[in-house]
Order: sequence, then structure tokens, then C-alpha cells
Amino acid sequence: MSQIEKLEATWELKRVKRKKLPPRVVIIGEPKIGKSTVASNAPKCVFIPTEDGVSGLEVMQLPSDRVCTTWEDVIQALTVLLKTEHDRKWVVLDTIGGVWDLCAKHVCDRDFAGCWESRKGQEGFNAWARGDKATAIEFKRLLNGLDKLRTEKEMGCLLLGHEGLHKFNNTNGEDFQTTGAYMGKASWQLLRAWADQIGHACRDYIVTKDQGLGAKGKAVAVNNTRWLIFDGGPGRDAGARAGYDMPDKIELNWSIYSDHLSKNFKKGGNK
Repeated sequence: MSQIEKLEATWELKRVKRKKLPPRVVIIGEPKIGKSTVASNAPKCVFIPTEDGVSGLEVMQLPSDRVCTTWEDVIQALTVLLKTEHDRKWVVLDTIGGVWDLCAKHVCDRDFAGCWESRKGQEGFNAWARGDKATAIEFKRLLNGLDKLRTEKEMGCLLLGHEGLHKFNNTNGEDFQTTGAYMGKASWQLLRAWADQIGHACRDYIVTKDQGLGAKGKAVAVNNTRWLIFDGGPGRDAGARAGYDMPDKIELNWSIYSDHLSKNFKKGGNK
């Protein structure tokens, strides 16, 4: 087939069935709820750590002797996975907020002379959210690298993060806050659009409140069961893209998650 014929075929109207790639998963939750432990049960996983979440577990990680301390450490870890022959099936970033911090420091040093707050003669990273926006542009290097791992190495991506609040600008009423990953707003917007699944790891709580004007509520866990919630809404960024469907709520357990995930690939015809 000539180059012209190939080009014409590309723009021919016809039904196609694309191969379904491994999922891009983001799990957010409170510290020490068990995100790292659950992720360590992913088959043939490799961690790219920015904190000691897996220090008590026996897992493969890059770098092998420490956590990432610079943005280039993170990029180098992705590069090694792309260029090295290996049998790894999942790459785990623990945590995505820690990765964002390293990216932000890199941008601050590069674009703002290491100045976080503006001073005379030097604009700071935090001025007019310019640093946040510049970091989001640099952050795309990470997402592009993860996508290459999916397409070239057929690896699933599992990004763990602490929960944080983000302001939602509501054109139909008052603004409100929603739960997402603890990281810059502009980068979180990129990440939530990129992810195939976003789950919120949490427990069931009830809030009790003492009598009296101005009394504050106290949250009490109902039981020890930990959940992974994919049912999003105004107060929580969560959900699953079509083809990577998940129930609204499952137990925070890798085996249970994997069972539900595998149903999507059986539907799609992939092994």
C-alpha cells in the first residue's frame, strides 16, 4: 500500500475496535489508610516512591535504595522502565502529591530563581498562580511518560495520593470545595481528566455534635471497614471512564478491585 493509499485509509469512515490499554488509576485517601499496602498487591508492580509508604513492605522500586528527592529522579525512573527489558505490569507512584512537590520545586528553581513569594525585583512562584500553571505544563512530562509505559510496555498506572480540597468555581451558584488529590489545582485538573479511574479510599463516619451554639462536630468511624468509592459528585472528584467501569463502592482490597477490573477487559475482548 502506497503512502497516499495509507493516508486515504486513515480518513475512511468505518467502524474500528481499538485495543484496550491497561488502566490509569488514581487513588486518593487519608494518610495510613492502606493505599500503599493495597497497591503492593498489584501483580508485578514497581514503585516510584517519594515517601516511606512501602518501607515495611518487600517491593521492587526505583530508585532501589531511596525515595525520589528531585523531579529528575522521577523522570529517570520512568526512563529506566521505558528503556529496560523487564516483566513489570504496574507502575505505582507513591505519592502523586510528593511527585508534584518535586515538580513544583524544579519549576520554582528554573523559572523563579528559587523564590516562592515575590520580593523586590523578583516575581515569586505563588504570584498570580503563575507557578501552579507553569508546574502543570511541566507535569505533562510525567503523564506523557506514563502513557508511553502503557502503549510500549503494556503497564497499568497506579497513582496514590493524600486527599486535599480544591475550590470549584460554580457558575450556577456559590463556589464550593471538593475532595481531590493534595497537589496544585492546575495539575490536578490535568490528572483527573487523564485518569481512567479515580477512587477515594475512606471509612464510614458519623458526625456527632454537642449541644450549644457554635459547637463543632466530631467525626467517629462507624467500623474498621475501608472503602474505595468511585461514585463522584459535587463534593468528591471520583469516577470511572466508560470501558473501565467500577461499582460505586467496593472494599479497599486489591483482589476485589482486580475482579471488577477484569470484567471490563472480558467485555472488551482483551485477555
